[in-house]
Amino acid sequence: MVLDIAQVSIDGEEYMPKEEILRIDEKLRERFGYPLRTASVPQPWVLREKAGDHWHEIKLKYEVNACDDMTDLKFAGEDLNQSRIWFDGELLGAVEKGYFVDEDITAVRFPDVKAGKHELVVELPFDKNTNLESYYILGDFDVEVTGAEGRLQTKRTEYGWGDIVNQGMPFYGGNVVYEFEKFLDKGVYEIQVSKYRAALLDIEIDGKAVGSVFYSPYRQKFEIETSGIHKIGIKAYGNRINTFGSLHDCDENEIFFYPNSWRTRDEDWSYEYQFRRCGVLKAPVLYKY
Repeated sequence: MVLDIAQVSIDGEEYMPKEEILRIDEKLRERFGYPLRTASVPQPWVLREKAGDHWHEIKLKYEVNACDDMTDLKFAGEDLNQSRIWFDGELLGAVEKGYFVDEDITAVRFPDVKAGKHELVVELPFDKNTNLESYYILGDFDVEVTGAEGRLQTKRTEYGWGDIVNQGMPFYGGNVVYEFEKFLDKGVYEIQVSKYRAALLDIEIDGKAVGSVFYSPYRQKFEIETSGIHKIGIKAYGNRINTFGSLHDCDENEIFFYPNSWRTRDEDWSYEYQFRRCGVLKAPVLYKY
């Protein structure tokens, strides 16, 4: 689950109202006179230290909501080795548990979460070279999103055709395998998957790869040698757009992404998450020859 809405406290001051993390970063930079991280952001090696430069202590407070009790969780983010983390007032020991996607996004052990509302606080130093980004709670669970709020819940056991965003995986950025069983007579078949959002589809029959679907007419032939119940699998290769993408950009036709795509304004901005559809959106059709 992505955590990108927080309250910030600067150098011990009162917490400010909730805000999106990149907007917090921008407000801090404006307050301290640091360069903004926009499309014209200077590269780190051209920034020179100035006399009097120092860091500020900031705290980021997040609300973590769970519909059910959760176990075997991890917490991930950048620069955790420079941070201190509290969960419901208890300081966590940063026991590393690998990384999430990128080696710079460190994963650490996270405590079990009881059903209800919880408080997560991350304290870290902030200067002009600090880049505030989203944090992530990782584990084998579903996420229910309403507007700009996500809630952890027990992973469901059955899924259907359609957008995975609406099936407990709004922030998921990996691959998905759709499986179903069907009685098939001996013969030659063709499966058509005409509506999907994925980079590539792999087709498997009884665990054996028979081909891929990625261009019109989005069909793949296969042969059944023995009549009976057979398992058909469709592997949809995912992407990271709902994990690391511009989740608050309202322009659904955006095709050019640069730093400002994560920092839209006015009618192009929404605090409510603007997810992109992912997965097999329409049930496949089988043809027999």
